Amino acid sequence: MKKIIRIGERIKELREEKSMSIAALHSLIIKHQTNDNKITGLSTNPLSYRNLLRIENGQTQPRISNLKKISTALGISLDELLENTDRGEPPSKHAYHSKFRNGRYGRYTYDHKAPDSSYLEYLVPSKAPFSATELFLDPKTKTNDEEHPKGSEILVICSKGSIKITIHDETFLMSQGDTLYFEGHYVHRYENVGKRKARAIIIETPKNL
Repeated sequence: MKKIIRIGERIKELREEKSMSIAALHSLIIKHQTNDNKITGLSTNPLSYRNLLRIENGQTQPRISNLKKISTALGISLDELLENTDRGEPPSKHAYHSKFRNGRYGRYTYDHKAPDSSYLEYLVPSKAPFSATELFLDPKTKTNDEEHPKGSEILVICSKGSIKITIHDETFLMSQGDTLYFEGHYVHRYENVGKRKARAIIIETPKNL
């Protein structure tokens, strides 16, 4: 009987068999998706590098549509990708009860050349039905532009410093204690416009996969 592994482990295993970095895999995903969009005339949401990283690290449950994009980039079928994996299925809802952790569930860095200047820390496990992160930004740093699927809702709570949030063509200046709710499918980014490190809690539902 073969060992059942996490889908993220399977992706990493196949990628490394091809001597491919995760950045190279993401570039192939974008290339294939761009070609598909030209053929079909449709525009679909791209799989971001951040989400690909989270999928491989087991920090999120991937959609089948995203797994298809990954399998195409790896040059295999979806069935081959899912072979001997848990298919990314979340555990029973009863597993969510009474979960306490003195720590964080991982980190996403925006600038790999200065990893401690702008990053997210995950506050809940990947099996949670929503996303909760804490954003850290050094002065004069900002995140990449983000655009989540339609139907996503985001609540931002500024816990320290001053953060400017740009949503489409509007800007909002937040200071400690301020909150902002918006629809996640609009292009948005966060920027520290203060003189000290800024922090914010970001809650998103449903989770951006």
